[in-house]
Amino acid sequence: MIIRSIVCTLIVLASVASAAPTQPLRRFALVIGSNRGAGERDQLRYAGHDAASFADVLQQLGGVARPDLELLDEPDNRALDNAFDALGQRVRDERKPGQRVELVVYYSGHADENGILIGGGR
Repeated sequence: MIIRSIVCTLIVLASVASAAPTQPLRRFALVIGSNRGAGERDQLRYAGHDAASFADVLQQLGGVARPDLELLDEPDNRALDNAFDALGQRVRDERKPGQRVELVVYYSGHADENGILIGGGR
């Protein structure tokens, strides 16, 4: 599900990026913090705090309006899938013709060579 959502979002954003920018830039952000990993991994101490701090920087300096930023704290796979799906739909619904849209995705938490480890799973 996560991969499908990411691919769908990237396709939407690629089509948006190819349009001539006649409208101002609009940035969306999905910021994820997860101290918990999968299996026997140690719990992280600051991943959630790092994600919240990054979200603040995006709002203050990164050109992301508060309504266009979603901060997920300790989501499971379903919550992450739902967030990507909802964000992709918002971009499709709210983008004005010719508007340039950028998506920032930030993840702070456990990962390995096969992917991110979130909500006790991969």
